[in-house]
Amino acid sequence: MASNKRTKKPMDTALVDGFVARLNAAPGKDVPFTEVYNALTIDPRVRQPEAALIAKKFLGTGNASVTKKESFRQIRSHHLFLIDYQAKSRAQAGKSAA
Repeated sequence: MASNKRTKKPMDTALVDGFVARLNAAPGKDVPFTEVYNALTIDPRVRQPEAALIAKKFLGTGNASVTKKESFRQIRSHHLFLIDYQAKSRAQAGKSAA
């Protein structure tokens, strides 16, 4: 008797590590980030588990049960935070807090 259960594909850790490396190389650079982000969101190999792990590694924290869409939102939000942080740091450069 054949089972109707689908066999889960193992997580593609090389794919995850590749995207994390590319995302980490792109912070503060809007064009490279956008290219990596677009490639990430359309890659059919990136399923929910991979997306959640990519987000977790890129953000340094996260939850493995978040949806694929939420993982992408977190990645984009983190990038925008980094852009804003860098802009504020540049604006404050050379200024004393006192």
